[in-house]
Amino acid sequence: MLTRAVTQTIKSTFVTDKYILLPLGMRIQQTAEFWETGEGLEYASLAQPFTLLKSLTDMLKQILGEETVKCLQRNNRTLRDFLELSTPTTQCQNTIGTYDNCWICGGGISSGNFGPECEHVFPIAQALVFTGLYEHKLFEQISDNENLSDAAAYISGLKKEYKWAHKICNQVKNDSHFITYDGLNFNIDDEKIVVFINKIITTDKWGGGNKLCRYLGNGDIRVGTDILYGRVNDIRKACTSIIEIVASLGLTPKIHAQSTALYLKRYVASQSTCGVEEIIEKTKPTILASAGLPLLTVDADNAIAKHTLNKCCNQLFGKYSELLDNTRRSLGIDVKNKGIIEGEIINIENQFRLKIAHDLIQIIPQLRNKLMIYLQRGTRNASVLWSSYQVLSSQILAVIVIQYTCLEFNNSITELINAKMSADMGAYMNKLLYNPLMQDSINDLTNETQNIYHILFKTNITPSPNVMIANTLRKINEIINIQPLSTNASPPDFFMKEGGRLRRKVKGRKRIARKTRKRNRKNSTFKK
Repeated sequence: MLTRAVTQTIKSTFVTDKYILLPLGMRIQQTAEFWETGEGLEYASLAQPFTLLKSLTDMLKQILGEETVKCLQRNNRTLRDFLELSTPTTQCQNTIGTYDNCWICGGGISSGNFGPECEHVFPIAQALVFTGLYEHKLFEQISDNENLSDAAAYISGLKKEYKWAHKICNQVKNDSHFITYDGLNFNIDDEKIVVFINKIITTDKWGGGNKLCRYLGNGDIRVGTDILYGRVNDIRKACTSIIEIVASLGLTPKIHAQSTALYLKRYVASQSTCGVEEIIEKTKPTILASAGLPLLTVDADNAIAKHTLNKCCNQLFGKYSELLDNTRRSLGIDVKNKGIIEGEIINIENQFRLKIAHDLIQIIPQLRNKLMIYLQRGTRNASVLWSSYQVLSSQILAVIVIQYTCLEFNNSITELINAKMSADMGAYMNKLLYNPLMQDSINDLTNETQNIYHILFKTNITPSPNVMIANTLRKINEIINIQPLSTNASPPDFFMKEGGRLRRKVKGRKRIARKTRKRNRKNSTFKK
C-alpha cells in the first residue's frame, strides 16, 4: 500500500512539473480566485497575450528573466534543446505515425528536398504555449496501462501541432507563425500565410521554389503556383484548430498567458539549476559586503516579539487587575483572598505568555523569508528593498504579536480561569473580560496596526482607522501565507552585483595603494 502511494506521488509530481509540455486540454487550470492572490497577480506582470507571440528567446526573457535565459543558454546548446527533448522524427512517429502528404503544400512526400521532415505547425515557442511539446518520458508515463484515455488525449492534442512536411516547405517556414492578437482574441492572419507562400515560391534554396511548383503542377510551374496560393484556407484551418483550444477551455488569452508563465517557471525550476527559490538567506553573504548594513537576525526578531508580548500582557493584565481590584470589596474579597486571587492571575498570565510564545514560534522563523519574498516581488531596487525590509520586518512582527495576543486573550484567559477559580468567582472574572474598559485596552493595542499602513501600501492616502487596520491585517496575513516560487533568476541578484562592485573597488584601491608605495620607494631611493 505504501509503495503504491509513493509511486502515485512520484508520478503526480512528475506530471505536475511538466504541465507546460502537456496539450492545453490536459493542463489543470487555476481557479479565478488564484489570479487575485499575491502569487497570481505576480504573473499578470510577467505575461500578456502578445508575450506569447514573440520568438522563443524573447518570450522566455519576458517570462523567466534575462539571467535565467543566459543560464539556460550556458547549460544547453540552444534554448530549443532545453525544451525539445526528443528528435523530430521520434516526435512525429509517436504522435502522427507514417507520413503521406505535406501539410503545407499538399504535395506527396517522396525523397530529397521533397522528402519528409517532422514539422511544427506553430514554431516551438507557440507550440509550447498552445499544444505543449512531445517528451518521451512523459509520453511513456501517460501511455501506461493505468489510463489509456490520457494517452489518447495526449496524442490527440499533439496531433494538432506535429505534421509531416517537405524539407523545402519546413525549412522555408522555419519559425514563422500566422497568429495575431487583436486585444481580445487570438486570430490567424491570412496575409501572413500569403507572405510565407511567397517565400516558398521565390526561394532558391533546398531545390528552389520553381522546382517545388513544377513538382506540384506535374511539370507546369504556373499550376503549381496556383496550388500553393490555394493552400491558404488549409493552412489557416490547421492553425485555427489550435488557437480555438484556448476559448474552448473557457480561458481568456490573458489567463492563458499567465498560466503559461506559471507552468513554464515551475518546469524550468524542476529541470535545471537555472530555477532558484526566493529566500532571504541568499542575500546574507553580500548585504554586509555591499553596504555595511546591519543584518536583522532571528535573535533580533525574538527580542522584538518578546518586547511586544510583554507590552501587550502588561497593558491587558494591568487593566484587568485594576478592574478586579476596584470591585473586590463589593464582592466581599478580603485582603487575604485578594492576595490569593492576584497570585492566580499572575499564574494565568504566565501560562498565557507561554501559550502565545509557543504559537508565535510557528510564525517567526518564516516571517523574515516570507517578507523578503513579498518585497522582492514588488521591487528590484536594492536600496528600496532593503530599507523597506528593515522597517517592515520589525513592525510587521510587532503587529502580528499584538493582533494574535488580542485575539487569543479572552478565549485563553476564560479557559485558564475556569480551570483555576471557583465557579462563582470564575463567572465574575469571565464577565469582567468583556468590560468596555478591557475592550478599550485591546483597541488601543490594535490601533498600532495603523503605524505601518502607509509604508506597507506605499501610499499617502489615509482612510478611516477601521479600513487601515483591516487592510493592514489582510496584507500581513497574505505575507504570512505567501509561498516561495521557483523564479526566473535569483531575486537578490542586485545584492550580488553590489557586493561584486564593492569588492572590485576595494581591490582597485589596494592596487593603487601598492603602486603609490612602490613609486614613493623609488623616489626616495633616487633622492638618496
